[in-house]
Amino acid sequence: AAMGVAETLLHTHDIAEGLGTTYEPDPALCEFVLTRIFPHVQPGPTPWQTLLWATGRGELPGRAPVTAWRWSNNLVIETDRLTLEGVTPAAATDLSTVGDGGFTWLEGGPVEGTRVGAGLVYKQYEDGVHRPEWGMFVLVRREDDRALGAMGFHGVPDGAGRVEVGYDLVEGARGHGYATEALRALSSWALGRDEVRTVVANVERGNTPSQRVLARAGFSQVAEDPEHLTYELGASGAR
Repeated sequence: AAMGVAETLLHTHDIAEGLGTTYEPDPALCEFVLTRIFPHVQPGPTPWQTLLWATGRGELPGRAPVTAWRWSNNLVIETDRLTLEGVTPAAATDLSTVGDGGFTWLEGGPVEGTRVGAGLVYKQYEDGVHRPEWGMFVLVRREDDRALGAMGFHGVPDGAGRVEVGYDLVEGARGHGYATEALRALSSWALGRDEVRTVVANVERGNTPSQRVLARAGFSQVAEDPEHLTYELGASGAR
């Protein structure tokens, strides 16, 4: 849908420009397109001008001219029982408040950790530092298309090739191996990238179930402090 809207807005602009006619669409449509298929573009205060700039059709103060552009569908990773669906800035905005992000959740979801993580995704987008593949994924059970939790990265890999992961599940989905299955898949995907050497997770000392998930997914404890335990998985340990 966002691609269709983009085509309509942009080519109407091109036609109007060729005819010497002024054209400016509803800013809400432009914002929809930007937050859905341009997640790597900082939004700015003027959605239409931002969309024109992002597609090489205009200029924005303080931003370099765009000579090549693309739109981006959200990344999807499949496991035996789950689909990990990348959360777009549009969905993150909804999830960070009281919405469902466009997903049908198991009872009790989304949980607070998912809403906090979604808020961080949108903040990164607003700051122009969001990279979709290093954001958050909603875990959707394939048998009934129900969302049961979220998992994702805290940001892009650092200079040493380390990337941190976090996750949570709706209470009714716990104890069925979903978190382990998703963590194995997401870690394997990350370690398959040239810029990643190690996937890291920090977990509270009292969170025994999460520690078991990490152990089952192949992570090893490498450090601790009074409140947290640190686990790591390197390329040689990926499954």
